[in-house]
Amino acid sequence: MEITYTPAREDYIDAQQTHLWRRYSPTMQTVQQILEPIAGLGLLWFAYHLARTGTNGAFVLIEAALGLYVLLRAPVLSPLLLKRAYRRRQPDAPTPVMWHIEHDNIYCLCVGKSDSKIEWNVIRGYLDRPKTLLLYTAPGVFLYFPTRFLSKAQRTEIIALIEEHGIPPTYPR
Repeated sequence: MEITYTPAREDYIDAQQTHLWRRYSPTMQTVQQILEPIAGLGLLWFAYHLARTGTNGAFVLIEAALGLYVLLRAPVLSPLLLKRAYRRRQPDAPTPVMWHIEHDNIYCLCVGKSDSKIEWNVIRGYLDRPKTLLLYTAPGVFLYFPTRFLSKAQRTEIIALIEEHGIPPTYPR
């Protein structure tokens, strides 16, 4: 099976966010994304309440900063840091990536940069999410396939090969 695509910044960010949420189910991720702004607003309200009751100003300031951080971390800070990481990782224009997936090995060719052969026994786990399929070669190292470039048949075939080789559907530890 051949898969060729040019990864965009959004694909990299989706893969990194999938990796960040690796220990949670998609449902738990949604619950946390709903509760974080509520907790941030609660901390800001608590800081306001402490300020009105005359509590130490340093404690109020710390509480307010914590509330702002919890409120703005996911929608503002995290995307900025991931965009910065992408620019550091990919200073040049993105190049096409060609994957050749066989029963025995996975071959990757990054045009003008590198080529590699990855054996199935190196892959220690995988995560299949709606936007990205991650194959882990080590706890913090993964290959990613944006699902927008995969047809339904390709995705099914990759997962069948993964299961055939006995790779667990979890994040490796």
